[in-house]
Amino acid sequence: MGFLDTILYPFKVAIAWLWIVCHDLFLTLGSGESGAWIGGILVITVVVRLIVLPLALRSARSSRAMSAIQPEIKRIQEKYKGRTDPESKKQMNLEISELYGKYGANPLASCWPMFVQLPVLWALYRVLAEAKPIAEGTWAKPSLGPLTQAVAAKIEASTFFGAHLSDSMTTAPNSHVRMVAVVLVALYVILMFVSMGWLAPKNMGQSNEQAARMMKIMGYTMPIMMAFVGVNLQIGVLIYWMVAMLFSLLQQWGILYWMPTPDSPAHKKMLVRHQKKYNSFKATRDAEYERRIATLGVTDRQVADAQIKLSRAEAKSDAAHAEAKNALGENMVDAVAARSEHQKVLRDRRIALELEAAPPKNRDPKKKTMMQRMMEASEKAEARQNAHVRPGTRDQSKQPRNLTKAQRKEQAKRREERRQDAKSAKLSPEELERRRQERKRQARENRKNKRK
Repeated sequence: MGFLDTILYPFKVAIAWLWIVCHDLFLTLGSGESGAWIGGILVITVVVRLIVLPLALRSARSSRAMSAIQPEIKRIQEKYKGRTDPESKKQMNLEISELYGKYGANPLASCWPMFVQLPVLWALYRVLAEAKPIAEGTWAKPSLGPLTQAVAAKIEASTFFGAHLSDSMTTAPNSHVRMVAVVLVALYVILMFVSMGWLAPKNMGQSNEQAARMMKIMGYTMPIMMAFVGVNLQIGVLIYWMVAMLFSLLQQWGILYWMPTPDSPAHKKMLVRHQKKYNSFKATRDAEYERRIATLGVTDRQVADAQIKLSRAEAKSDAAHAEAKNALGENMVDAVAARSEHQKVLRDRRIALELEAAPPKNRDPKKKTMMQRMMEASEKAEARQNAHVRPGTRDQSKQPRNLTKAQRKEQAKRREERRQDAKSAKLSPEELERRRQERKRQARENRKNKRK
């Protein structure tokens, strides 16, 4: 096994276990041998996508937050434009990091779903690739976890429209298998084009033209690249690919409908839908509020004036506020409370429907953002570097080397051995004088070289 196979061995065993368990379950339900193995691949796909789903939703939220704070990031960058000193760069990064923490944005959040899926995809690819040598008894080990020689032989015998699950376009024994592989690759390419070339641009902010251009280019190039990759993959992996892409399309459609990026075409459509919902909700709440103040014998105009008076009195002092409440009367005070509650309910509804910006969350000051942790690590590394630098010396070759802990221990051990040798050795006075003169000569040469 290679290095990568050794690292991913636990993933391969886990995929083999899950696949065999699903296969046995489908056999119990009355499915055939081939259908049970294909059903196992479908279950693996769904399980992986469900595991990735929270990360994908978090990535979507972070992407929305990143789009929302782009104007503020540009303002910070304009503020420090032209400043190249390290202190200004550090301060700019710190302000951007605080902005990320304030709105819950993470530039790397979109990478996690892909990183989680890669080991699973590679593990499934290797399990299918190693099924044949395990079945033939030529693999390095007698089994791969639960994937014994007998089980591997069943996988080898399973087919999808007449093509074995472990066959690929490059290793296909006949044209029929190649045709099945071509159809699967073509379906995957079409689904990817729909995802990247049609749905993704609808979720791009209008202000980020560069990202929109990049997404448009990727919408055409990525499907072509994946088509070249797909010709080397087994039929079983292509089935996983196609189902995963179909699941991704449904997920992307859901994000477009419920969590689109601000200032994107999908977001504008969502705001139109939400405005209709809010208008219906507001009409119902307004009618309830009007009925409530009508029973108190006041009008909305009177309640609004009384609310302003109470607010001004409360700003002065508690005594002035109490005096104003007594002057207005109990019915008017109840009407003001009803109006305040009505306004709060409407505002909360507008925020929930994203028709009004929500106030930023209060972030825990002790909780540091990823960028702050990276900056602190960089500062610590720089401090460790500078701790070994001799002041007044620019030549890096004259600076002491940055040694690891083990190297420093070895160096100290050698120095101690030399000291012990010097103590135990009985040198003559002539030898001691010769060594002293040699050290002086070496010091003079070093001073001459430094002046040059």
